[in-house]
Amino acid sequence: NSASTTITVDPLTVAGAVTGGATVCNGTNSTVLTLTGNVGTVIKWQSSPDGITWSDIANTTSTYTATNLSSNLEYRAVVQSGACISENSTSATINVLPTISPVVTNSGSNFCLSGTSTLTATPSTGYGSATFQWQESSDNVNFTNIGGATSTSYTTPALTSTTYYRILVKVGATTCLTSIADSIVVYNPQILFASSGSRCGTGTVDLSTIVYPTTIVNWYANATGGASLGTGANFTTPVVSSTTNFYAEGSANVQSFNVGLTANSGTLGAYGGYGMFFSSVDDSKINSIDIYPSTVGTLTITLKNGTGTAIDSKAFSIVAGDISTTVLKTLPLGFSIPAGSSGWSLNYDMNINRSSGTFTYPNTTNGFSITGNTYDGDNITTGARYYFYNWSISTGCFSPRVPVTATVSPAPVITVTANPTIVCAGDPTTLTVGSANAGYNYSWSAGTTPSTGTTVSGNPTINTTFTVTASDVSGGANNGCVAIETVLVNVNPLPLAIAGASSGAISCSDSINLTALPLTSPTANPISLFTENFNGATNSWVTTNTSTATTPALADWTLEPDGYVYGGTTYHSNDSSQFYMSNSDVLGNGSILRTTLESPSFSTVGVASCNLSFYHNYYFYAGDTTKVEVFNGTAWATVANYVATQGTAAGFVNVNIPIDAYAGLPNVKVRFSYRAAWGYYWAIDNVSVTGAQANTFAWTSTPAGFTSSLQNPTGVKPAVTTTYHLLVTTPTGCFASADTTVIVNAGPAISLGNDTTICTNTTYTITATSTATSYLWSNGATNSSLIVGPFATAGTQTFTVTATSGLCSNTATINILVDPCLGISSSPEISVNVQPNPTNGLTSIIVTGLNGTALMSIYNLAGQLISEENIQRIDLRFSKQIDMSTYPKGIYYLKLNNNEKIIVKKIIVN
Repeated sequence: NSASTTITVDPLTVAGAVTGGATVCNGTNSTVLTLTGNVGTVIKWQSSPDGITWSDIANTTSTYTATNLSSNLEYRAVVQSGACISENSTSATINVLPTISPVVTNSGSNFCLSGTSTLTATPSTGYGSATFQWQESSDNVNFTNIGGATSTSYTTPALTSTTYYRILVKVGATTCLTSIADSIVVYNPQILFASSGSRCGTGTVDLSTIVYPTTIVNWYANATGGASLGTGANFTTPVVSSTTNFYAEGSANVQSFNVGLTANSGTLGAYGGYGMFFSSVDDSKINSIDIYPSTVGTLTITLKNGTGTAIDSKAFSIVAGDISTTVLKTLPLGFSIPAGSSGWSLNYDMNINRSSGTFTYPNTTNGFSITGNTYDGDNITTGARYYFYNWSISTGCFSPRVPVTATVSPAPVITVTANPTIVCAGDPTTLTVGSANAGYNYSWSAGTTPSTGTTVSGNPTINTTFTVTASDVSGGANNGCVAIETVLVNVNPLPLAIAGASSGAISCSDSINLTALPLTSPTANPISLFTENFNGATNSWVTTNTSTATTPALADWTLEPDGYVYGGTTYHSNDSSQFYMSNSDVLGNGSILRTTLESPSFSTVGVASCNLSFYHNYYFYAGDTTKVEVFNGTAWATVANYVATQGTAAGFVNVNIPIDAYAGLPNVKVRFSYRAAWGYYWAIDNVSVTGAQANTFAWTSTPAGFTSSLQNPTGVKPAVTTTYHLLVTTPTGCFASADTTVIVNAGPAISLGNDTTICTNTTYTITATSTATSYLWSNGATNSSLIVGPFATAGTQTFTVTATSGLCSNTATINILVDPCLGISSSPEISVNVQPNPTNGLTSIIVTGLNGTALMSIYNLAGQLISEENIQRIDLRFSKQIDMSTYPKGIYYLKLNNNEKIIVKKIIVN
């Protein structure tokens, strides 16, 4: 028998290789892995996160699909051929991208006008075979791919506007990760478009610009420097009367702040010609600085760059009220400084109060630094001087200024007149305006009555420029046109009238002197007697020089130009023109300066007062003698001298010297005499002499009787208390008045007693009671008493006496009623009472003791019968009221006659 057996020889196991490894997005993914080149069967698949630790996967096919992976895994297949041992295939890795997007950083994110930045994605590794794509956007919404930008970093081109960037991490066409957009901000405050405006005639004009939304527009009157006139894309100009350019400047990302000391912390002293250094990291503006002014005049602040070249400047008027060591004055500058500036400086010319002490440098805020001063140097840590305070700075991005034109076309002409053009203060003037354009409406500046119309009036009290605005709102061809014109009315001031007397109370025999002030009065246009501005190549002034020095001629009075420089100091007279100077310093040690500057002769005839005016800068040195002298035709006399410095090199001061003693003379001169032993200098400009004519005077009096045209009448003898009236009239016809009263003490007191009644054919003695030394009666008698009568007829007799002591006198009068006295009874029973008495209305007449009837009569002082009636007793008594209010004031007599007795009573009506 035989037997057989089969021996199966399996080939050796060949595991093969797994392909299909890839990079996938995290989370939702699917990758097919394929085993190839294997000999044997797949008994399982395995996965590992690290290539060391493997996990079995129940799959015996040659392909395996891995899905929804969230981390990197390595895959392999386990293959076995028959009874041969199993083998592991080569592996394939599926890289799973992270869930967190890369972060984009930049090398610069804020630029002014333009800039470039390098963008970098972090992390830059760990993305397997994923690809990258940079994108850009102008609005952070709509992004577009950047060609060729496929690495983890990207450098932008020069950007002129804000741009947003992001990076995409992609697997094939699938975007797995998108970074957060990074913005590169470009502040580009350019004026994209400027729209000019126009109008007809004087007024405002509307201008406009188009800019990016983040841009702030400031408007200026100048192409550089100056303060902003307004802010906004749209701008209404100030009133303009001719075509004018305004300038629009865009700005963005602006920060405003102050840098430097806020106030003085050292010792102040007046010095000129220094400054302070500064630097700026960013584009900036110096809006303003503060100073302590020390000198009246024009102060110029100059901006210089790092090479010392003047870039900009601005002038300021310093007035007397500005000068202080405690109160700062702000100077608006508006100087533009480019980014990265260093070694730049602000410089000043005329003296200011600078601070001396110990000061720390630099003073830095937001990248702007004050780095030193021109006394101590730049880039210092401490210094001994400080000049400017409270530097107001703005940093940011600023565009070049763009001119925008306000075009003004001519409006129909208006003509304005004043009649008169010269008035006395408060007097009226008639203002009239007219035009060929019938569509105009007219309105006038304040101070006219009415305020609108073609003809108005004004009553100015000072020199006044009246302004009329013509506006056309007719809707016609000239609709919207505005014309503005002015007319000047010069106003002569009223004189200051002052009336006085040498005594306010005198006796009747004394005299007084009256006085009136002033002799002259200010006028709107004083009379020019002499003037010299020294601006010509030559003049008629005479200079002398008897100095002792090596070269005396150096000290001659010399005409120097505006801006003349000596010893590092620049000179400007008050009107920035040519001036005279005598320089002692130039003669040197041991020199003696003796110079004079003498005017030609001029006349002051026709004026009553004079004033000498000039501008000068005198630098005092101990021992100097400086005199201002005036010649009267015979001799020189000093009218002023100076023992202290006057003004500054850039701030000549004005001097006014009254020289009334030289009025009315035909030959007058002015001389400036300078003596110094190696002193400094005296500079003089704009000499003038003015005069005023005398006022006229008119005196009158109350009581009337006195008149005079003298300014100061003397020996005036008022007989009674008198008020003197003064009328002062200026040469321009303006006048003012004043009064003064002189009390004249009365003569001796005198009395003649009460009025009385006598009968005809009787006499009466009148006695004058007085301290007088003499008497004169109305009938010529001269004794102190007078016997009158007898009188043949009834009536009233009046007698007057004048009592005199020395030159003073008084008078007195008495009235005597002469009565016929018919049938007068001696019966005492009847009585008459008048109540009230005196009276000015109702009065009662009461008669008692009357038996029967009586005739009651009333007479006036002249004896005329006023009223008459019969009365009858009632129980021996009669009473009656009469109204005296209808009678003129005076003395009346009541007469009662019952044929037995006559009774007379005096009634006074007041």
